[in-house]
Amino acid sequence: MGRTIVSALVAVSVFGISMTAQAFPTASGPIVNLVVSSTAAGGAPEVISFQVSPMPNTGCPTGTWFFFNPTDITDAQTRKNMLATLMAAKMAGTSVNVVYSNTICDAASGYAIPIAIIIP
Repeated sequence: MGRTIVSALVAVSVFGISMTAQAFPTASGPIVNLVVSSTAAGGAPEVISFQVSPMPNTGCPTGTWFFFNPTDITDAQTRKNMLATLMAAKMAGTSVNVVYSNTICDAASGYAIPIAIIIP
């Protein structure tokens, strides 16, 4: 049993190291647009889209916005935390660092999905 636990811990450690070794692009700048969509007029629920200045070429088909919704980020608390971070930065007029993948894009819109939003 002890070997099984040690093997599992080693496997988890190796997996964690391989995940952190992957470098993701980061966009930095103040938030210039922040849109929180509702279901009014047929809109999709909980769609958050935003831009930073300057907006990078994200590598996604529609590289002009960052975008997330319940399909992209399934955990509701994570979506709330990301929105709260965006709103705090927008209200304070401070810059953010947006970590994203240039290969994982929203299937419906083609926008880049943030992995992390950091207020430095």
